[in-house]
Amino acid sequence: MNDNTTTYASMATGLLIPTMSTLLSNSILPVESSSANLTYSLAFYGPAVSCAKSSEQDLAWATGALLEYENTTGSTVYYWGWVPQAGWGPDVNGTFFQSTNLQNGNIRLDFVSEDAARVYIYLNTTGIDINGNRVPNSTPSQPEMITCALYNASYTTYFDISSTGQQLITAEQQYMNWMPAKNSVSGTPTDPLVNRIMNTQAVMEAFGMMMMGPVTFSEDVSFPVVDNNYALSMNAAMWPSRPGLNQSEVAQYMIDQSEELFQNITLSMRYAVVAG
Repeated sequence: MNDNTTTYASMATGLLIPTMSTLLSNSILPVESSSANLTYSLAFYGPAVSCAKSSEQDLAWATGALLEYENTTGSTVYYWGWVPQAGWGPDVNGTFFQSTNLQNGNIRLDFVSEDAARVYIYLNTTGIDINGNRVPNSTPSQPEMITCALYNASYTTYFDISSTGQQLITAEQQYMNWMPAKNSVSGTPTDPLVNRIMNTQAVMEAFGMMMMGPVTFSEDVSFPVVDNNYALSMNAAMWPSRPGLNQSEVAQYMIDQSEELFQNITLSMRYAVVAG
């Protein structure tokens, strides 16, 4: 913070625990237990992502740059998640994906887009099965790409808590206005609006950290698949390859999984009891 300006540094390290735990459990984390059966609901405003197939323009940019990357590195891209950053646009090329920022997910929050902060996910699910193993003689398919954009949403959350320890937590959300990510905002951290903006960005950064990074495999069949992505390596449900789904259906599957993961992270951060 400088005078009357608050600068966003990064998500708090304490948010890593609910984020990782939510991803591993593939569900909303448990809330405080009760000695009696309880049923109640709570409403709040919070962040959500709306995911959809990317525009033809964005897909064309990514496809061209990744083809150049594949030709240069002798590899095939199965999956790649990233946020917009310097170099992304009509002139993007293979070197964009060779950078350590894209390889390692060093930039986890989109400060480039002026409307909604975004996460892009490129899918070329040919050649690897649901277990991450190579599929010999597979037929190439057309790549797909999805865009997850940050929104402010209204949530109504329903809790059914049993004295036996069983819990059922569900939520309904309604998208409102899109939300950009900002390096800095006017006001102090005690300002409710500033606090809300920073907390919203933290959830988006946590989501981005889970979804970012590549999954690739070499043209040399003796080399293993290289998975540099938290979500796909920690939760089998996040793997795009699904028996019986074509490429378009795989994209829809990832849309649904990504939106659900973000909602679960949001609710776990807000309500869950998490050990430090």
